[in-house]
Order: sequence, then C-alpha cells, then structure tokens
Amino acid sequence: MSLCAPLISLALAAALAGEPAPAAPRPVFLAIPLVSYDSNLRLGLGAFGQVILPDPSGETPYRANLSTQLLFTTGGYQNHFLRADLPALGGSRWRLMVTARRVAWTRAPYYGLGPDSARSEDPERDLWAQSRWLLRADARAGLPGPFEVFGALNVQRERVNAAADARLTEEAPLGVEGGRLVWLGAGVVYEGRDDEVNPRQGLAADLSFRVSSPWIGSDWAYQGVNLGVRGAVPLGGRVVWASNLVLDARFGDEPFFTMSTFAGLSRGGVLGGRWTLRGLPEERLRGDGVALTQHELRVTVLEHQVRGAPWAWALVPFVDVGQVWMWGAPPPDQLAVGGGLGLRLVAKELLVLRVDVARSVDTYAEPPTRRPSTQVLVLSEHPF
Repeated sequence: MSLCAPLISLALAAALAGEPAPAAPRPVFLAIPLVSYDSNLRLGLGAFGQVILPDPSGETPYRANLSTQLLFTTGGYQNHFLRADLPALGGSRWRLMVTARRVAWTRAPYYGLGPDSARSEDPERDLWAQSRWLLRADARAGLPGPFEVFGALNVQRERVNAAADARLTEEAPLGVEGGRLVWLGAGVVYEGRDDEVNPRQGLAADLSFRVSSPWIGSDWAYQGVNLGVRGAVPLGGRVVWASNLVLDARFGDEPFFTMSTFAGLSRGGVLGGRWTLRGLPEERLRGDGVALTQHELRVTVLEHQVRGAPWAWALVPFVDVGQVWMWGAPPPDQLAVGGGLGLRLVAKELLVLRVDVARSVDTYAEPPTRRPSTQVLVLSEHPF
C-alpha cells in the first residue's frame, strides 16, 4: 500500500489553507479530498470541508468551527456528517457542539462479545448490514477556575440486517432487531491544557454518567460511567509526549451495536480503527466495559511560515493498548496492542491533519490464531 495519496492530500490542504495572514484574524477555509485505507473499511474516497472563525481575544480555541465530511469506501462503508462547534455561544459562557451523522455499512463486523472474540476463517460469517442515523448534542458551561459542567443528548435509529447463517443471527445478542436508542448524559470537565487543538503541556479530564431508558424514548435501559484523561508533557526542544486514558463501564441492557463504543468527551469513541487501538479493524472489540491507554511522541521536524502564517510538520511514533471485559466473565488474559508512525501537519495552530500507519495483531478462530493487521488512516485532528 502507498502513502502517496495521503501525502498529496496534506499538500493540497496546505495550498488551499495557505492564504495571507492579515493583521486581524480571518476565517480559515479547508477543503481536501480524503483518501484512506485499512484492512476492514478498504479504500476510502471522499471529501472534508472546514471553516474556522478565529477568536481575536484568544479566550477560546476559535469563535466557531463548522465542518462536514463525505466518505465512501470500497468495503461498503459510508460516514457522512455535519458538525458545528461554538465555544462561546452568543457571547455566553456556554459551548455547544451539535453533530448530525449518517453511517451505513453493508459489511459491518461482529466477532462476538468479550475479550476472547475471534474472527472467523470465513469472513462472510462475521458480517452484517448496519444503517444508522444519529444526532448528538453536547453543551458545556464554565465554572470558576478550569472547571466546566456539561450535558449530552444522543438520539439514534439503528437498523440491523444479517444473513440467516451469520454469527450475529446465531448468537442473537440484545439489539439484533434494531431500534431507537436515546441516552442523556451529564458530567464535569477539568481543562488545564495550554491549547485544545495542539496541546504541548497540561492536563484535561472529564467524568460523566449517562442513562438510557424507555422513559426518554429509548428501546433499551442501561446506565454508563466514563472517565477520560488527556495530557501533554514537553520533553525539551521540539518533542512533546502526549497520553490518553479512557475507562468506560455500562450496566443493564445495552444493545450490541454500542458495545464497541464509549462515551465522554474523548475523540472518536470507537474501539479499533481510526481513533483508538489503531491497527485493529473498526469496531473490533465489544464488551460491557473498556480500559485503554494511548501514547504518542510528537516530534516536530520542520517549522516554517506560509505567507506569514505558522506551519509545523511532526513525526509521531505511537502505541495504543487496551481491552474490553464482560461482567461475570473471567478477566482478559491478553491485551490488544497497536502501534505505528504518524505524520502530522499543524496549520496556523487552528487545525491538525494526520496520516497514521498502524500495525497490530488480531485473533482468529482457526490457526494461525494470531495474524498481523495493518491500517493507513487519513484524518483531521490529533486522536486525543
């Protein structure tokens, strides 16, 4: 597989966003083609657009961040979204982020539940067709000092279709019939990083609780708790060590299609694929709870200016380690580990583009039971 297309995408992004830097900050426009590949989603083609309105006061990361994505892959996967992030809504202390997302996947994987799940020798047995419409809203308000409170609303409609001989049909976990999932969440945030987009030092953490119930229109009833901790430490010169920790646990009757995800304010929220446990396929692991940690060494190798605006390129070796568990089952006897090397472009301290090449080892039901898995990922934003 080649990195030419991702590198061309990064170069094109630099050309499109490299407008003259005036005395007063002006909107930053980004429009890039998306080209990606991983062992599960296959070749992905699409487009990503973003408009960032800078905050001249520097009190917020930006006044507004509007983004949209269209993505289709040869693995039958679609992921399209519209997102608005308003850090100081109407000049108030409230921050609002609203995301409308459409996900369709004709070859979505289901490898079973728990840490001992394994891929079949016949890959068609592990597949099902997913169709999801989702609306997510997060509202945050500042408290005295570096603390905030936040609330979240998640509404989604899930359609599930599996063949008669598929593993999903045979095991019939909760949620195999599809339906409507609604949950409400609330929590507290500590934000002590020097920068949200590209942090170099400091710590951020969030602790939240969520509930899904027929009382709020959901077809399922369960509760969840999430802890996320993200930090960065300068190691001198142009080197920054960044880390992420996520703990998430659910209690009650949760549908299988959310057991590969976690809540809170951590980016991504999916086990495997583009954001966590890189190197493993998207939605590879499902469980009642998850514990994972991620570490990156962000080494800036080139800094320059494009028409007066700062640009930085970094090489980023990384490692992701984690595992899921099931209540009432023995604890996992081995961890899921993925690692690799990334290339990051930090443009005007307002946006980050990345190419990550990740490698992991996956578990199969038939010998050889441990086989390599590789991904090439092209995205915006650091994974944490």
